[in-house]
Amino acid sequence: MDSPPTVARDTIKDAIVTLPGWGIAAIAAIGLLSLGVALWTGVTSSNENIKTAAIQLLLVLVPLASAIVAAIAVRRTSTRQIDRLVTGFLEKTILEKFQQWCESPHGVSIYPYPFQSVRLEHPTGGRSYGYFIFSWSGASRASDARVGVKTNVFNFEVFSSLPIQIERNKIDPDFFKSCIVNQGNVGQVASHPVLKDFIGTIQGSVNEGYEVKIAFDAGRSDKQSSQTLMHVSLRQKVRENFLASPFLKRYFAEDAAIVIGVLFNEYRASAWFPPAP
Repeated sequence: MDSPPTVARDTIKDAIVTLPGWGIAAIAAIGLLSLGVALWTGVTSSNENIKTAAIQLLLVLVPLASAIVAAIAVRRTSTRQIDRLVTGFLEKTILEKFQQWCESPHGVSIYPYPFQSVRLEHPTGGRSYGYFIFSWSGASRASDARVGVKTNVFNFEVFSSLPIQIERNKIDPDFFKSCIVNQGNVGQVASHPVLKDFIGTIQGSVNEGYEVKIAFDAGRSDKQSSQTLMHVSLRQKVRENFLASPFLKRYFAEDAAIVIGVLFNEYRASAWFPPAP
């Protein structure tokens, strides 16, 4: 897929999306009234000068009045309007796309989707974060996977934490420093003892315009091994309000479902996947 387009400034479309009901009704009324006046003048007036003046006046007043109404309405619009867009995207659009992939007999590329079901952990409550609990497919007895999705109107992020088991005496501790992967250093992933097993996720995300952040947290450890959490964050910042576009909302929802499938397929196939309890 191609990366989504970006726009440097807000557009009237963004304003219209966030208008309350009365604002949209006012714009519709102005348009209908103007059309009625134009038609009435054109039909009833016998003076060509009046007809011309009316048409010219309408060409100025109609867009101006609409812009004024839109501006006033946006200034009075509560952030609850935007919260509803964010909540609907997380709790409905994203969740439905995840469910479609879990229920589909077809997976990502030639590999089956790693999960058989998904649920929203908790209602978002107007927040920009949504957390989803995925149940593994097949006979896996591994703990459910927890995935987070963040959207804050102008950015989109998918993140998760993967428990991995390492042998301390075999891997240089410097490899477990936090890092950010982008177009400039994606080639180094192939030489990393852990990240090389997730090269499909990382390289594919970077190619799609995402910035990939990896962080490791040490947990229980002894002299030989350590239980570590690998935090994976895929973030894309755009300058367009993508929540106003059904095309971009589908783009990001589909991207999230695909990258989750690739990430956890690679995780399950790697040596870092913890054994069943």
